[in-house]
Amino acid sequence: MAQLCPEGSEGASYALFTTVANAAAMSSASISTMLLGIWDVSEEAFVSGDTKGMRNLTLLTSSIAMTGILFVGLLPRDKKDLEALKMGSFTMSKLGGGLFLGVILFSIIFAILDAVVNIMFSGW
Repeated sequence: MAQLCPEGSEGASYALFTTVANAAAMSSASISTMLLGIWDVSEEAFVSGDTKGMRNLTLLTSSIAMTGILFVGLLPRDKKDLEALKMGSFTMSKLGGGLFLGVILFSIIFAILDAVVNIMFSGW
């Protein structure tokens, strides 16, 4: 990652990477809680022996978690590919930068609102 960032901005790049990771972790926790309502995963269902909801939810969340594998092919294979990526035409894309910032801001706002709702309406 450090080889892709501009000279002198390695710290800012690391801070941005950390922000993305934290926003994703907070958003995923909230989204996974919302997914609990899709299938019956209550204690009563388990006591009665109905584990179909847990199986379906496990398959869904595992499938979502594994979607990152689809993007492995986009990674540079060697140092030559890395340099080509660094000098490519997409390094200063305003559309890509705007989309990236939009997703990050949405994730942060979502996480903050979710925390506020959880504080104000405990157990919603």
